[in-house]
Amino acid sequence: MAWSMASYQRLLRVSLRNKHNITWTATIVQFMWHFLVTEKLGDLLK
Repeated sequence: MAWSMASYQRLLRVSLRNKHNITWTATIVQFMWHFLVTEKLGDLLK
């Protein structure tokens, strides 16, 4: 789920002409952010 969210954000930025593209480094940081948030929410719901 984290990768799909990061990938969606990257492709969204690529498709918008008035926005700068996201670097691969930023995509990895965003992936890690979503991964950790999703993992933490999963722990809370157990």
